[in-house]
Amino acid sequence: MTEHQARYPWDDIPRPQRQSALESRKVDPFSKVELYWTCDSQNRPGVLHRFVDPGSLDLRLPKFKELTVEHWPSRNGGASTLLFLLNDKMYLGVFHEFCKGLASTVFEGSDDVERAKRAVAHTWLWQRFLRSRRSGLSDAEQRGLVGELVFMRDFAFPAIGVEASVQSWGGPMGNPKDFTWGDTAVEVKTHLVAAHASISFSSEWQLDPSGFASAWLYVLEMAASGPNSTTAETLTTVLSDVRRQVREEALGELAQFDTLVEATGYTPETQADENAWERGPWRRTAVTDDLPAIRGSNLPVGVEKVKYAVRYDILDKFLGEPSEGELG
Repeated sequence: MTEHQARYPWDDIPRPQRQSALESRKVDPFSKVELYWTCDSQNRPGVLHRFVDPGSLDLRLPKFKELTVEHWPSRNGGASTLLFLLNDKMYLGVFHEFCKGLASTVFEGSDDVERAKRAVAHTWLWQRFLRSRRSGLSDAEQRGLVGELVFMRDFAFPAIGVEASVQSWGGPMGNPKDFTWGDTAVEVKTHLVAAHASISFSSEWQLDPSGFASAWLYVLEMAASGPNSTTAETLTTVLSDVRRQVREEALGELAQFDTLVEATGYTPETQADENAWERGPWRRTAVTDDLPAIRGSNLPVGVEKVKYAVRYDILDKFLGEPSEGELG
């Protein structure tokens, strides 16, 4: 098969004979970026990205039915690896489009850390796309995104700057903490007043302060808006305001900001149904051993992916009101 006859980049990659082996070829042989077309012993096509992980990256990846997605952490100071393998060749054309988009966004990264973050964000974006969320975000998902955006605008922007704030936003990428910078982590939640008696946590790591000198839980109280309210906010109005600030003060981070927003599943085209809320006060607490929570560092080996809820009347005993713009 000649190069011109090859339909897909894996067509001329030989199948490795040794089990668990990979046969690979660089996507761009002239680039220093370590991105490869690859094929495994089961003849599954894939793409592989190697990068230097400084140890601060938390690369949580989505799960797919027809796609194997793996993160191999670095060993002994070597490179980390992201591997994507297609399990069913029925979807080869779609997978090829995924890989081309992945390559495009990875090559745009300025260094290994940014390239790895871009690869993960791209993966989450495709997970949302493949779930065909034509109805847009649910009410709870809208509120969750509003909470993270308002926290960014009201607390992170004044404290660490717009550029660092966007770089610290890990929630859309599936990171266990919504925001991390330096040795500080922040988890953001919203509480719909008079509607929910508890706050849900999607991971045993969300309220685990391990590895951070300072960890915080911020809760934004919200109430459903009446039909004649003049002070209510929607996801679109909050997003527009935050995006304007990013564009005006950190233009170089605008593309990454848009990618992160898309990774949440939000698009203007699919978000036909928007709810409006009145914003109440922020509440916060340091994440300490006294705070009622399930912590990953305390769980038996093998226990993972824990979801749980904490009654708000119990959590409320730990929460105080931060001063305007006060972070940490």
